[in-house]
Amino acid sequence: MNSESSSSTSARKKHIMVVMYPEWSSFNASFMLARQLMNRGCRVVYYVICAPGFKEYIIDSGFEYQELSREFEQERMKYYLDQLNEKYRKMPGSIRMYRLKRRMKYRVQEDLWAKMEEVLREEPPHLVLLDPMMLYFSIPFLKLKIPIINLNFTLISFPSSRVPPVFSGIIPGKKNGWLSHVLNTAAWAKILMVLVRLEFFDSLALRFARGFTSNSIQSMRKVIKKYGGGRLRRTEYFSKLKVPELITCPREFDFPHAPGRDSTCYIGASVDIYRKEEPLYWGGIDKQKPIVYCTLGSYSKKWKYRKKLYHAVIKVMEQRPGWQLILQMPDDEDIEEFSPFPANVFVEKWVPHLEVLPHTSVVICHAGLGTVREAVYFGVPMIVFPIERDQPGYAARVVYHGLGLPGNIKKITPGIMSELLDRVSTDDHIRRSCQRMQQVFREQEKCLKGVEFIENFLADK
Repeated sequence: MNSESSSSTSARKKHIMVVMYPEWSSFNASFMLARQLMNRGCRVVYYVICAPGFKEYIIDSGFEYQELSREFEQERMKYYLDQLNEKYRKMPGSIRMYRLKRRMKYRVQEDLWAKMEEVLREEPPHLVLLDPMMLYFSIPFLKLKIPIINLNFTLISFPSSRVPPVFSGIIPGKKNGWLSHVLNTAAWAKILMVLVRLEFFDSLALRFARGFTSNSIQSMRKVIKKYGGGRLRRTEYFSKLKVPELITCPREFDFPHAPGRDSTCYIGASVDIYRKEEPLYWGGIDKQKPIVYCTLGSYSKKWKYRKKLYHAVIKVMEQRPGWQLILQMPDDEDIEEFSPFPANVFVEKWVPHLEVLPHTSVVICHAGLGTVREAVYFGVPMIVFPIERDQPGYAARVVYHGLGLPGNIKKITPGIMSELLDRVSTDDHIRRSCQRMQQVFREQEKCLKGVEFIENFLADK
């Protein structure tokens, strides 16, 4: 029997649990891998922790669903709040509330671990795919010796002069010379100084709140080490387990100098073209005319300068009656403020990417990895306006690979937006680059690299 058929056989009938931070884009990015594992005979179960609202979507997408309910968490919080209020009732108000929150949080966390352990003992999975952002919930799996693979929905890295942190908008040179190494090192130093400062103040908080344990990263390291999880690996975003890792995009989209490890696998496009989406009412939209799609993602209400972007792109559309804009605007107050809209501007609270992107000429977005991945998959050039966290890093990769142009949301005006639209829609280099990267994504559509990585991992167990 050859190695491929042997590893495939080893994965059959395996029970794989997926535990991830509950975000729509992350669920979407995981679905293709999960489908292919099921096609190989695996049982895949999404275990959602204290996050109602995803059950119907996951089940409708064809997957098993289990949950640790929010009601259980709230019930335990109320129980400990009543207990601790009595214990600390003589303390001054601010100190009492501080201790209440710290101690209640840790005790509830322990109860959640215990509840998870009950479920796992009843029907233990052969493997858990764990979002590194759910580090706190690795404890029950470590305790029961259930193998873990990180399922990473970001391009977070570890300190290295070869590549900038994903929080940085630095675009390395093609040769990655000494200047790139200096700039990368400086960017990492800035990030790490912030993290060290946060840990220092957290340590002071622990001393102030003496008399109980906290689920801070310091004590988490001790608990993880106790159950055989080893040391944590520091990243620019969060600390994560030193375990094998799957990254939800092709290797070709990352910077070519990004440090690779044998225990890391870029699984492929991570675009589930089979997922179910509510259809768009096209109404007066003409698919034969150029369509611009503008979105700032599901958290758009948070972004301070979103209205500058909305204003700029709407004004440009007023001057281009031959173009059309599909504008995702989730907030009712924003819709009311900008109404009435030009006849060629179509506003939606939610937009089905799989339906709209094949007809789109340009995507204007915040450089969230989910939107970027799907724009690349459909070969659509982008204008990216990164706002916070890891968005600058994805925007830098878009520009590095020639997939679009960068914008500054704080300084955007109708004039600048018009110029960006003209450039991105007529640049032959951007068009060819989008076609090349689209081909890469299409060739890796089924995430088979990730499937084979998991099969080989299970074969060794």
